[in-house]
Amino acid sequence: MQKPKDSNVRSLTELRAALDLAKREEDLSKAARLAVEEEILAHPQFQALPEDGTVRECGIQVTTKLTRKWDGEKLDVLRAEVADPFWPFEPVWKEDLRETRRLFKKYPELATHLGQALTLKPAKPTVKIVEE
Repeated sequence: MQKPKDSNVRSLTELRAALDLAKREEDLSKAARLAVEEEILAHPQFQALPEDGTVRECGIQVTTKLTRKWDGEKLDVLRAEVADPFWPFEPVWKEDLRETRRLFKKYPELATHLGQALTLKPAKPTVKIVEE
């Protein structure tokens, strides 16, 4: 499909090429940024980083943190041993989307009922180049 004459609308071929170039430039920039970050983290002034905290040197800030993941099965066992005022956890509802779709298709009334607790928000569209 070619660009219409006297129009500011670029053809899809032109847009694909522009997207391909922008993504390649982005990949190169990201690789360069990651290399500089590795060099900063290897610098002697950043060797004594805390496990969880922030260090600032010469206009550079490095923040470290620990990723936390709790074992749900162990917590279920421990729950009975800890009084409510000392229990720092809330239950988390995690949807099995495949099962939800299957159930909602088979039982539309369930979809209506559970839908009261569902908020849908459009996600950012993904655009990528695919080989044809």
